[in-house]
Amino acid sequence: MRFSCQRAEGHKNDYRDAEAIARAVQRPTMHFVRIKTPQQMDLLALHKVRSRLVRQRTGTINQVRVWPPFPRAGSTTRMFVLGGRAEIFAA
Repeated sequence: MRFSCQRAEGHKNDYRDAEAIARAVQRPTMHFVRIKTPQQMDLLALHKVRSRLVRQRTGTINQVRVWPPFPRAGSTTRMFVLGGRAEIFAA
């Protein structure tokens, strides 16, 4: 790409950031992104929360699986998580 590294400048500050933005806007191939509607932002927030919950649940399940006090597959002892409390039952 032709404009990828026009010139590298160190010591970043607000003035240089504004200068770089002004240069970028003047490029003929500059693509602008539409501003998201409140409904789109709400939906994105919902997806992020759901994703975080799934990631936390998966992590908790993986932690319980490798926890030594609980037997591995094929055992008659079972663990159930009910209401945030782990209960161990012998079958």
